[in-house]
Order: sequence, then C-alpha cells, then structure tokens
Amino acid sequence: MQLRDDGNGKLIKYPNMWNFLGGAVEGDETHTQAGVREIEEETSIQIDSSSLVNIFIYDHDQTVDDHIFACPVPEETTAKVHEGVAMEWLTFDEIVQLELGFEQERVLPALKKYLGLNS
Repeated sequence: MQLRDDGNGKLIKYPNMWNFLGGAVEGDETHTQAGVREIEEETSIQIDSSSLVNIFIYDHDQTVDDHIFACPVPEETTAKVHEGVAMEWLTFDEIVQLELGFEQERVLPALKKYLGLNS
C-alpha cells in the first residue's frame, strides 16, 4: 500500500491516505503494461507482466474503466518510496480497517477472493 503525500503545495485528491498503487495508461500501452510500469516507477519492483491478474474493473470519481491487478511478490521484496510518503506491505485485515481513496473499498471483495480468504 502507498501512503499518499499532502500534495507538496498542490491540491491533490485523497492526500495523506493509504491506497493501492495506481496510475494511468500512457500512449499505446495496454492496461497490463501500464501496471508493470507504474509498479516499477513507484516502488522499483520489477514485475513480469504474466504474473499480473486483473481482479477487478470499475469506474470511480477520477476515471472510468480502472483496472485492478494483483500478483504474488516474494516476501523479502522491499518497495522503495518514489511517490507518496511511505510504502508498506499490509495484510487484508489491516487494509479493510483503512479509509481508502478512489473508492478503493469497492476492490476489497475481489481482493479477498483473489487471496482465497474465507468469508
């Protein structure tokens, strides 16, 4: 999860809130290519595109057709902070306690299913 900054003097949506990583498709990129690029830009973690699973697509107050991907990451992987204030690995139970921006609480049922967590 990424803790967004306060905008550093610019007005931004959902300042100082925890969110899943995100970004926009650039040029002729596919959504998967954009996901791989955004992960590397924001964390320095390199992901093989074949490991990404599109778990949810939704519209929210900032965009339409937002694709949510999940993938396994080795436990020892360290995310570097290139955007926002902090990056942390959180459990599902910790995530559901957060107030999320971009209506990301709507993603949680799909994430729970992807993780194979019981109801």
